[in-house]
Amino acid sequence: MLIVKDTNTRFGLVSVILHWYVALAVLTLLSTGLVIYFIGAHGALRPLRDDIAYFHLSIAITSIPFFLFRIFWRITNGMPQTHDLHGVAKFAADWVWRLLLFLMIWQMTWGIFLEALHWFEFEFFRISQPLIFEEQAVYLENLHRYGGFVIGMLLFLHIAGALKHYLIDRDRLLQNMVRPLVDNGEPAGQI
Repeated sequence: MLIVKDTNTRFGLVSVILHWYVALAVLTLLSTGLVIYFIGAHGALRPLRDDIAYFHLSIAITSIPFFLFRIFWRITNGMPQTHDLHGVAKFAADWVWRLLLFLMIWQMTWGIFLEALHWFEFEFFRISQPLIFEEQAVYLENLHRYGGFVIGMLLFLHIAGALKHYLIDRDRLLQNMVRPLVDNGEPAGQI
């Protein structure tokens, strides 16, 4: 029997599906964002860069409801006590996922804002002006880019933590994030 909602010791089906959907979306957004960054705005690869940028934007826009629901779900349901950590490891584990959720909001906010600024202009005494000047646009693009870099670093820590649970602690935390089966009332436990 599947667990739909999180329990005190296990992630439910909703959390697992949201986790893996968001993970796939974030990895896609990070990889396409890196390609956009490294190709640059000018040169022979500009058409490829534009296509990748539209793909990046499409994935971001269609993922926003899932990102927001994931954040809402985690805030309203809390985090199950799936393992026993103490000290620095507990602090790191708790804050990595909180920062990832915060940075998802950060990226959505600046990404939407940047895209809106690229498309809108206003007329002032019959002279068409962009809503933002090039210097401000570069600053805002850097905020979005650095947010992506920080997400990449936090994802590295998150994956390293999951591998630590699987390879060193030898508990079932990773398996429970793949298949949310019946909760027997016990923590993730040993393999």
